[in-house]
Amino acid sequence: MTELYRGKLPQLQDREFDVAYITPEILLAPEIRSGSGGLGVVAGSFMNELELRYNKHRTKAVAVAFYCSHGYQTQVVRRGNGDGGYMDVTYENDPQPEFTEDTGKRVKLILAGRECTVAIRQPRDRERNHTAIILLDTDIPENEPDFRMITRVLYGERHATAHFTESHEPWHNISWLRVMQAAVLGIGAYEALKALNITTKLTHLNESHALLYLIRELGEYMKDGKSFEDGLELVRVRSRFTNHTILS
Repeated sequence: MTELYRGKLPQLQDREFDVAYITPEILLAPEIRSGSGGLGVVAGSFMNELELRYNKHRTKAVAVAFYCSHGYQTQVVRRGNGDGGYMDVTYENDPQPEFTEDTGKRVKLILAGRECTVAIRQPRDRERNHTAIILLDTDIPENEPDFRMITRVLYGERHATAHFTESHEPWHNISWLRVMQAAVLGIGAYEALKALNITTKLTHLNESHALLYLIRELGEYMKDGKSFEDGLELVRVRSRFTNHTILS
């Protein structure tokens, strides 16, 4: 375990940031399975660049991502008879080393007609003076078993499949899980920043996983009396989007 994650939890002193960076994954260290690949590498590098080279960029950012107690699946590849035509791939989802602390803050979401509690965590990260990282966790005792699956494993389709096959509920499937993950990341991130009294000037979505963040923001503008059109324009002006996988 790197010394980076044995330290004390950084104090969230600054509550005003230029950018809210919403991403499903963020790679913080090689032994922490908090990312699956390029998306997490980009997120971690982005936040470290803004922190370590603040004098160049002059941009304060807060990232919001999933906290996955069992991380991303470990892929174990065993080759067959050497002819190159066969690979046996197994997936392991053991609990990963603890690298966060619970802030004690909770937000409540209504998902599929039921209440889901989202815990707000922070990593024991490097000393951060200009950036912050917030992690969302549903794998807590307050939630029912299916809601606990939402963040237990990053993109936890394979992990959840075994659980869903034992369920008699018709809506328990992979599509349901993905919708729940999108809701927790998007709406949960908005509510988490609000609960922490964090204000931002711009929202940057790292891929479309957090799209519901913008819908939640639009709803807040309309609640304050703005028309749909005016609220939509405010969301448009305040938003940026990074697309990593373009399919033709």
